[in-house]
Amino acid sequence: MADQQDLCRGKGVLHREIASRVRTCWGGEWLERHGLSLDSEDNWLVSMFRKHRRPFSYLQHFACWFALYEETPVLRKVLAEAGQFSAKPPRQAVYFSPYAHEVCRQYRTRWIELLNRYGPLRDVRKNRDGARVYSWLYRFDSSWLASHKPTKINVKRQPKVDWTKRDRLIVRELLIIERSVWQNLEGPRRSKSWYCKQVISRRILEKKLSKLPLCQAFFIRYEEWIDEYQARRLACIFSRLVLEKKWRTPNYEIERIAGLDKRKCREAGRKILTKSIPAWRISKEISLR
Repeated sequence: MADQQDLCRGKGVLHREIASRVRTCWGGEWLERHGLSLDSEDNWLVSMFRKHRRPFSYLQHFACWFALYEETPVLRKVLAEAGQFSAKPPRQAVYFSPYAHEVCRQYRTRWIELLNRYGPLRDVRKNRDGARVYSWLYRFDSSWLASHKPTKINVKRQPKVDWTKRDRLIVRELLIIERSVWQNLEGPRRSKSWYCKQVISRRILEKKLSKLPLCQAFFIRYEEWIDEYQARRLACIFSRLVLEKKWRTPNYEIERIAGLDKRKCREAGRKILTKSIPAWRISKEISLR
């Protein structure tokens, strides 16, 4: 597409001109709102028009298609056009120089010296002279270079995680926390995030919950929903008022202390306010008589 729109110079792409067309088509505010900002120099648009091995989202492709096609593109036609490209990789370029055989021995000798000095191929190519020698041998003496590369460094793989064992350890910790608070009416809502913050392995529990079936079962059983939390909070406040001999405090005052109103209060909380507490007050008054 860039080549068809005359946005290439040789094998390079005119990234600034492409970015200008994308901004003109979509506007900077729209791009920013959808996470497609082009403010940084090495942004996603530059990466998309380079040789890469990473995928891009459908929205990034749409942004380029609509900006570079002369007419509004039809997705079916664009995919059909892309499907016509060959899946075979292009053949490696063949380089030739009439003077290659004259300097070949010098480059080979220099390459051996660089290997003895730096060791790994990565360190050799970091050096400016090493990168130059490697590039020449890769072009004009590739077969010899392939047989004289340093051995690959075998990176030790981390041992596999025993998720069953880890699941048991974390769920035991969660059960200890639950047993320490289940009789306490005070405290914040005991949601899934609250339990995660209490354990040592918080990040593992948040990101790898799908691999921890016992922890999932714990949250299904013990996670406190909003209805339950409101009921516990009302019970806590009313029990405190009873101990302070303020059990005749009106409902609207209890709602204010609990931070509830008609819009936020769930069904369980409404039943406590409208039925349970008034019934208890009546029974208390009768017993006093």
